[in-house]
Formats: sequence, C-alpha cells, structure tokens
Amino acid sequence: MGTSLEVVFKIKRKELDENILNKVNKKLNQEFTKTEVKFVYNHPTGSKRKYIKILQNDIQTGGISKFDAYIPKPPYNTQQHRKDFIFLNMWPITTSSLYEKDEFYFPPEDFTKIAKIVFEESKAVGAWGGFDEHLEKYNWEFEDCIEWINFFGEELVKKYGKEKLLSAPAYKVEELPNKGIFIWSSYLFGTFGFPSKKEIKEKNLTEEDLDFYDEWEQERKIAKHLGIKLKGAKGVELKPWKKTKQLFWQYA
Repeated sequence: MGTSLEVVFKIKRKELDENILNKVNKKLNQEFTKTEVKFVYNHPTGSKRKYIKILQNDIQTGGISKFDAYIPKPPYNTQQHRKDFIFLNMWPITTSSLYEKDEFYFPPEDFTKIAKIVFEESKAVGAWGGFDEHLEKYNWEFEDCIEWINFFGEELVKKYGKEKLLSAPAYKVEELPNKGIFIWSSYLFGTFGFPSKKEIKEKNLTEEDLDFYDEWEQERKIAKHLGIKLKGAKGVELKPWKKTKQLFWQYA
C-alpha cells in the first residue's frame, strides 16, 4: 500500500463557482505575501486541465486541482453522485515532503493553512486529508470519516454538534469564519512525524506527548469522542500496523 497524501474537498455542484481556482489562487497569494510560498494558476493553452501550482523558492512542492467527479462503486448511485458533487484535490509533491529532513520540506503549518483557505473559499461541505487509498475506501461519500486533517462544514457541524467537535481530543481544533470547524488530528502525517528514541529522550516526551505524534491513536480518540466507528465503504475496521507504532494501515 502506498503513502500518497491528498486532501479532498467535497462541494455541492449547485454551489460551485466556476472561477473557484482563480479565486482561491488570488486569496492564497494575498495570505502568503511574506513567505517563500507562491501560487500560480495554470491553464495551459488548448487544455481543459486547470490547476494551481504550489511553489516554494520557485520549485513546485504541491498542487490543487478540480475533478468533475470521483466515481463511487455500487451500491452508490454514480449518476446522482456526479450530478450532486464536484471535488477539489490538494496534494504535496511527495508525502515525505512534510518531513523536515526532506529536500522539499513543506511545513505542516503552511499545508494546513493552505487547506483552510481552500475550504473556506470553495464553500465545501467538508474536506478530509489522509492516505489516498484510505480515502478511497470511503467511496467518496466520507460519512463518518476521521483523517489526519478534517474540515466540517455547517451541515456536518449540525450533525456531530458544535461543542462536541470543538472539544475533540485533537492536536488542534479551530472554529473557522465560515462557521465550519477544523480538526487537526496529529501534528505530522503518517510515519514521518514520529520521533526517534533519541528525540523522545532528549525532549523528555511523555506518553501523552507521543499521542500527538501518532496519527492513528489521535484519529481513534477523536472518532470515539464523536461516536464514529472508523470504517471503509465495505465496513472493514482499520487498525494500526501491528509491528510498529509508526503509522501504516492494514485492513482487518
């Protein structure tokens, strides 16, 4: 199983602004004026593909694209799904680029800040960021889904309860200007953020501290808090890889 990361923003088609990528691009450049991060709205001549390049020091380290529809598997109504929803997709060039020892280090603070802006500007129903293979298990419905980063729009806030979401045991929880709620499960994504034994000793990290490095443990706690049973589209339980506390997925 791979370790590709993506953030999927699910948007009601009837609420989509066709110029959304251009508007998101302008907003991002306004918010990141004092950093090394820049954004370029790319619309190649003669191509239908439009996307935003995320650049750091003029090197592309990520992107944001629009997808007309992900195709769900039965028993979901594919035609209705295409009619009702459209998606934006955000990704770093490589998952390891979220790790500060990587050549193209993409600070998690910047990554989540970008995701917050995309969520607010796109008026998404919700957004979820994690392993692409894991997201696919939810068949693009994302019912009762907790990932590395999570955005709950107004409808989902009503479903789970505002106070319940705001009190989730996560690395960071934030109420957004658009009445949505952002839950950042753990500081770093997947295995890349888990400290070595040397770092644990040097920083005198406790078990409670380590929970905030362990993505699986955080997602499990948040799901329990919200009354969610983490599962894929076919109802399979997700468990951490048994041989290591570092995060890989296996399916029961």
